[in-house]
Formats: sequence, structure tokens, C-alpha cells
Amino acid sequence: MKFFRHGSSSPQSAKTPVSMQPGVISLKSLQEQARQNHGDATAPMIRALEKGLWPEHLRANAGAVTADEQIRLLRSCVGIVGLGGLGGHIATLLARSGVGSMVLCDPDSFEPSNLNRQAFCTAKTLGWKKAQIAARFLESLGGLVNLKVIDQALTAKNALEILRPASIVLDALDSPGPRLDAWQAAMTLKIPFIHGGISGWSGQVATLTHDGKAQITDIYPQLKAAPEEQAGHGITPQALVSTKNKGMGASQQPKPSPSVLAPAPATIAAIQATEAIRILIGSQPAYKDKLLYWDGKSGSMKIFSL
Repeated sequence: MKFFRHGSSSPQSAKTPVSMQPGVISLKSLQEQARQNHGDATAPMIRALEKGLWPEHLRANAGAVTADEQIRLLRSCVGIVGLGGLGGHIATLLARSGVGSMVLCDPDSFEPSNLNRQAFCTAKTLGWKKAQIAARFLESLGGLVNLKVIDQALTAKNALEILRPASIVLDALDSPGPRLDAWQAAMTLKIPFIHGGISGWSGQVATLTHDGKAQITDIYPQLKAAPEEQAGHGITPQALVSTKNKGMGASQQPKPSPSVLAPAPATIAAIQATEAIRILIGSQPAYKDKLLYWDGKSGSMKIFSL
């Protein structure tokens, strides 16, 4: 095995010919059509699928999803609130799956402590806005995703405006106020809200809908308190504190600065992304009014009713 270091010769990249396989439309052709279509590639991809042609970069999806389901993904818009440990992985997975449009929202910039777990954080992106770097990376996958970039904080005042284009909201936040605001906006817009939280080796996922029984306060009871009281509790999304669920009681009180091991956000983000795809293609959500708890240390997974 040969290792390549900075300054050494790197492996030569093979030239990949434009796909000539039947039933496939090339990435190069789609990119050209997107340029002619003012940057929007979803319409050309949808037209191709309607004619029985799979986009070259999505052809591995065929069989996992039908052409009609892929078209549903292309016509969808996901709102991702938070682009750190969870959000970076979620955005990458959904873009690679062929979701047509995304709203990316995060006011923060990358710092060295993010390097251990955040998909878009590298030594070169330190100090840069997370939302801007996320957009650059997603564009590098072929430039076939429509992006709306919001590099400011989501608040009660702007949540509806930010999330209005979305078909679904993915919660990748790390503070209680914006999480509550994002959930309330999703319920007002009557779109699903997929919650994710992580701590150490573990994490959780829940799907909340406007017509469901569960609310975000069933997972974080302290969010019922006034804002100043919430701050006193030090609530974080990584706090697995649903007092309604056996095995996840008040003894697991949130820590001010919880530790996070890299596989935890990657695993929980994958579960959130899969749930989003399931909903967007028209299937039933797996975690509606439920909370999935994954314990990476023991390898166990449990699902509780909310």
C-alpha cells in the first residue's frame, strides 16, 4: 500500500468517458442543460426520467427507488437547520440521493473543535461560514442541486420565511431556542420535522408532524419553560432527557459541553436522512410520534413511543 503525503506525487485520476450506456443521460449533458436553464438542473433530470433515462450520477439509485420516486425527490426541498456534526452529513447524503433543492441555515463559522466530527470542517475551512462552505461542497458534487443559503440564525421572527420553501425540516441544531422556533414553524407550515440529537457515543431521532400526537416538548420538557429558565437548565440537543421513556429518564441530565465521538453524528444523520427520503417518496415515516435511541457503545437501538 502506498501512502501519499503533501508534496509527493499523487495518484493519476482516470479519465471517465461520457456515459454511453442505454437508459442513462450523462452528467455532462445535464450540466449543460442546467446552464441553459438558468442553473436549474431539476427540470432536465425530471424530463429525462419521464423518458426512461436515469441521470448518470443517480443511476445507482435505480432499483432502490423507482423513477417516479426519484422524481419526487428531485421536486422536493429540504430545510436543514444547523450545518455542523449532523447537518453536514445530512446535506451530503440528501444531495447524493438526488434531492432537488435545499435550504441551508447556520450562522456559525468553523473552529478547530469542529474538526473531530463535522463533515465540511477542514483545516482550510476554519473561520469560514458553515452555510457557505456547505453550499460550495454540494455544488462540487455536480452543481445539480438548487441551494438557498442562510448564514444567519433562525429565530421566531424569521423561521417561517426561511423554511417556507421546504417540504420537510431536518433538525441538526445544538441550542434550545432555535430548535423550538424551527419546530413551531414546521408545524405552522404543516410539514414534517425530523429531530436529531447526539451525545458521546449515542443519539436519537424522532419525527414530529402537525397531525401527530407528539411535540418537541415531549422530548425536551424544559422547553415549556420561559426562555430565561431554559437557559438556566443548560439544555442542548445532545441531551437525551425524555422523562416519558424508560431508560432515558431525568438521571441523564444534559451537560453544558457534551462530548461527541465522530460516528455518533454520522450515524444519526444517516437515520434522519433515510427517514426524510422515506417521507419524501411517499412512504410512511418510521419514527412518527416515536423516539429512536441508538447507543453506539453497546451497539443497541431502542424505539420508544412519545
